[in-house]
Amino acid sequence: MSTTQPTGAAPIVIVEDDPNDELLTKRALSRLNAPNPVFVLRDGQEAVDWLIARCDAARAEQADRPAFVLLDLKLPKLDGAEVLARLRGNPSTRHLPVVVFSSSDAADDVQRCLEAAANAYVQKPVDYPSYRDAVRVIAEFWVRLNRSN
Repeated sequence: MSTTQPTGAAPIVIVEDDPNDELLTKRALSRLNAPNPVFVLRDGQEAVDWLIARCDAARAEQADRPAFVLLDLKLPKLDGAEVLARLRGNPSTRHLPVVVFSSSDAADDVQRCLEAAANAYVQKPVDYPSYRDAVRVIAEFWVRLNRSN
């Protein structure tokens, strides 16, 4: 897991095993100048364990719940759909905002994630300006505009 410096704002969690996509996502988030620290988790099991522990602690008012999770679909150990199913099955993480951010545009992948209660499914754009814009829109919604958490 890698992190930026904590700031007191709710963290943004990236679950991504590809170092290039991690770099692109972190670069796009840094352009927002949001105060939110960014945590990177690199496999599905690490994501489930860390997110449940973090949200359990938040319920006890020891830590901030993540602002949202940007979840890749194709991950080692547990794939993104299984991560999502486990998060939705836990009371501490049931309502955690999760956006699946995947290169897959397969209808069955999209359907599986939506059935597992993803808040959204966004296909990763292939060119950097579009990728950056997609991350910006997702982050602005969940960090600045959304008031449901």
